[in-house]
Amino acid sequence: MSSKIRVKGILSLIFMTLSFFMMMDTKYNKALGDYVVEFIGLMSWSAIDTGIHLTIIYFGILFLIGIFFVNVVVGWNKRKRVVLLYSVVLLSIYYFCISSIFILIKSNSDDLLTIGFENANDSYFEYTSKDQNKIDYFKIKFELKNYSSKEKSFSIQIVNTYLEENN
Repeated sequence: MSSKIRVKGILSLIFMTLSFFMMMDTKYNKALGDYVVEFIGLMSWSAIDTGIHLTIIYFGILFLIGIFFVNVVVGWNKRKRVVLLYSVVLLSIYYFCISSIFILIKSNSDDLLTIGFENANDSYFEYTSKDQNKIDYFKIKFELKNYSSKEKSFSIQIVNTYLEENN
């Protein structure tokens, strides 16, 4: 394989895996593709933070184009194992880099910006209300992590703006 084809193959593989990575949520934040899409002025969701995740569509198309280029340049059928191995390695590197950068930024931030939301899967919010003006039961669970070496303290105040706006 010539060096020109090898470089095209590596760039195609990087493009394909980076497009795939842009669709993935990370432990610390939403999908990086959401930030890219919103930066260029497009919506990442069809309805604010719900509905159809448009980032999947945008980067899914780029991912398929990447697969096409990998197939044309590298020959997917000839080198499936190598392409898959490199894909897994690149995705792991991307994830490790993003995680390390996030922790570095959070730990060097000022004041309460060092606090991060943890374990989104274990978090929940429950409430019941028989009367629209009164909440009968309220329970919330979430974890926060301090990424700095300094001790931080703060309080949380829950304000029901919905009732104030509608009464």
